[in-house]
Amino acid sequence: MLPWTLVGTLVIVAALYDVRERRIPNGLTFGLMLAGLGYGAVTGGIAGAFDALAGLGTGFALLLPLYLLRATGAGDVKLAAAIGAWCGARTTVWVLCYAAIVGGALAVLWIAWRSFRAGTTRPWRELGLRLLAMFACPVASRAELKASVSRAKYSVPYAVPIAIGFWLQIFLSWGPAQPV
Repeated sequence: MLPWTLVGTLVIVAALYDVRERRIPNGLTFGLMLAGLGYGAVTGGIAGAFDALAGLGTGFALLLPLYLLRATGAGDVKLAAAIGAWCGARTTVWVLCYAAIVGGALAVLWIAWRSFRAGTTRPWRELGLRLLAMFACPVASRAELKASVSRAKYSVPYAVPIAIGFWLQIFLSWGPAQPV
């Protein structure tokens, strides 16, 4: 129980850093990764070390495409990998599924709140431009569209949904609704 409480607390610290500074310190993410790999090796031997390494790779692989599309930051990828080192591959998939659901909901709420406060539909237009830039435009025009969209102003710090996803997985795995 103690390692999960400690990891969960550090994940919350990472989320707070992401909210305040829009970055997650490398010392925090790499420290969590190394500690997770070490914990896996100490508690599970070779199999535990490989499980931790598989989880690290899973977290990294699942968020890397989002980073390449500029939908998340590098710190979010490293945080997902660090969580993977602690949770293993299977649980990391669940954590990131919950994070995706929470992140989508938070993004819609955040844009709705910004639109309401500003009395304009500009945040919705910028979201549309961002999606267009990521998926539909030729590579040459993506840079122009991305430059017109203010990332920090209208984006959700993704460490927050990751932290919520981690804690959801912890709570759901303790109760009767254990993900398979």
